[in-house]
Amino acid sequence: VTHPKSNDEIRSRALEGLTIIHASLLKLVSNPECPASQNNLFIGGFIAIRALNTGCYPSLGHLIQNQYSARYDVHQGSCSGILCARIMDYHCDESKEYQQRIAKALGNENANAGRLVRDLV
Repeated sequence: VTHPKSNDEIRSRALEGLTIIHASLLKLVSNPECPASQNNLFIGGFIAIRALNTGCYPSLGHLIQNQYSARYDVHQGSCSGILCARIMDYHCDESKEYQQRIAKALGNENANAGRLVRDLV
C-alpha cells in the first residue's frame, strides 16, 4: 500500500483484502473453528496478495502470508509481522496518507498503523 509503484486501484484492492482479513481474524479469536471466518481469511489474503502482485513488491501480501504461518505456530511469520510494523514506523512521515488508509482498514483511522499491524500479528 505504501510502495512508491503502487496506485489507487492497487491500494484500494489491497485495503479491501486487509479489511476482510482483520474482521476474519477478530472472529477467529472467539471461534477458531468457524468455517466462514477461515474461508474469508483466505479470500481477503488472496485479494490483497493479488492486488499487490501487480506492479510492486507484495510487502503487505508477504505480511499476510506470514500471518498464516504464525497461525500455525511458525515463528518466522510473527517476526515478519513485527518487522513490517517497525518499518512502517520508520517511514511513517513519508507514507502518512497511505498509513492512515491502513489504519482505517484495521478499524481505527486515528491510530498508528504500525502499531495496529503489530497488534494484528
